[in-house]
Amino acid sequence: MVQASKGGTETILLVDDAEPFRSVGQEILNQLGYKVITASDGQSALEMYCKEQKRIDLVLLDLIMPGMNGRECLEELLKVNPRLKVVMTCSGLLGGSTKKLIESRAKGFLRKPYEIGEFPRVIRDVLDSD
Repeated sequence: MVQASKGGTETILLVDDAEPFRSVGQEILNQLGYKVITASDGQSALEMYCKEQKRIDLVLLDLIMPGMNGRECLEELLKVNPRLKVVMTCSGLLGGSTKKLIESRAKGFLRKPYEIGEFPRVIRDVLDSD
């Protein structure tokens, strides 16, 4: 028996420069009950978070983006809120230094394309973590 994915009612800022990943991610998260705000780049994400931080519970942040990349955005977001829950996303392989950064600064990681079972589980686990 497959356990149904547990969702929630929190608000998630989904940041990805690739429109298909933003659309699919938003659709999945909405179906799970989450409220979703989207941004297409790191600078927009930082501005959106600074404006809406009281209502954003988690940031789902793509690592590789033009302009301010995910690594730079992560560092800036954590300057605003050191306790912010961030899940990094990436397609392809990660180098050692990138993997260490993610493990030390972000609360979770998802590989793209999203796996149907892993995606909601990681989001929920990070939201429920301290």
